Amino acid sequence: MNEPSRITTSYSSSIIGFEKSNNGWDRYLTIGNKRTYHIGNACGTCAFFFEQLESTNDTTCAAAIAERLNSGIDIIDPAFTSIWSQILPTGTYYVNFPAVLPRLITPGHPDDYFVQEQVALWGIDTLPPRHPHVSYYRSHSLALGQGRQLFEVVIPLFPATKLDRLRVVHYQDEIAHGGQPTALTVSILDIKQPAVW
Repeated sequence: MNEPSRITTSYSSSIIGFEKSNNGWDRYLTIGNKRTYHIGNACGTCAFFFEQLESTNDTTCAAAIAERLNSGIDIIDPAFTSIWSQILPTGTYYVNFPAVLPRLITPGHPDDYFVQEQVALWGIDTLPPRHPHVSYYRSHSLALGQGRQLFEVVIPLFPATKLDRLRVVHYQDEIAHGGQPTALTVSILDIKQPAVW
């Protein structure tokens, strides 16, 4: 298996960022310096959660990246990596190319992680109510053995009302005709387990 490719942004002009609370306990995803999502805390024995704090009206100009992705050009091409700073916070990233078919999940849906798997693991009486306050997507769920499992959730950065409707229709048509558009996501691994099994 090949080692994952890496890209590094030394300087970022992205409106997207990550922030911790003053005591380092809580973590946030920010857009335009506003805390848009609360994305968990530093506790390894607390339940996984994310919660939308407020919707954002900001957008990011990524036309050059969109064109590259649409054309199928290798995104590790050095001529392309210089564009990353428009949308990625400063840091080093490992690049992966999974094929996924995400499912839209509305809060309270039977396939909602917070309704099903989290309650099954932690118990309904031991959890404070957690609600992401936003629809999200679920992708792979992979059993890792010995009571471990990987769950993938995809959080939308911008509300559907802010998306270019004609572009959405374009991608719907492309998928309907067998196309596989490329989307860009930034992944964060959060490892949680109950303190008492």
